Amino acid sequence: MCGIVGAIDSRITENKLFKSISVLRHRGPDSSGVFLDVSLGVGIGHSRLSIIDLKTGDQPLFSIDRNIALVCNGEIYDFERIRADLKKQDYRFRTKSDSEVIIYLYLKYGLEFFDHLRGEFSFLLLDRSRKRLIACRDRFGIKPLYVATTDANGWIFASEVKAIFA
Repeated sequence: MCGIVGAIDSRITENKLFKSISVLRHRGPDSSGVFLDVSLGVGIGHSRLSIIDLKTGDQPLFSIDRNIALVCNGEIYDFERIRADLKKQDYRFRTKSDSEVIIYLYLKYGLEFFDHLRGEFSFLLLDRSRKRLIACRDRFGIKPLYVATTDANGWIFASEVKAIFA
């Protein structure tokens, strides 16, 4: 179990992201990280419980060119097969994390990448070049993702409501 947060709001700062992540530390005590794109007014953060890829699986994860940033809570089923198929098509992975396949499925299929995902997950994927933040959870809602609006017409996302309040 990990924790994720994200915000689309011109007032978002790294300090605010880390404050929200600290509330989720019980979900992922092993590490935490944030990414903020000030020009877009978008930030994402992750509190990690290390299960797969203990050495290089810290999040946020990034595409090779760093245009895509991802934080994910959960598990992608059959990620080994997906990774092997994507490697055959010259996609280069930097970690052994199951979550990293989400980035390359998105790059390959665009918004149709959802059709290729099975598992129990919630994630935030920031596509900086398209100025798009995708918030997603599995079809059954096993991994929660709460959403709220801000008073500045922004959005906040988190694994738990108390991280939104933070």
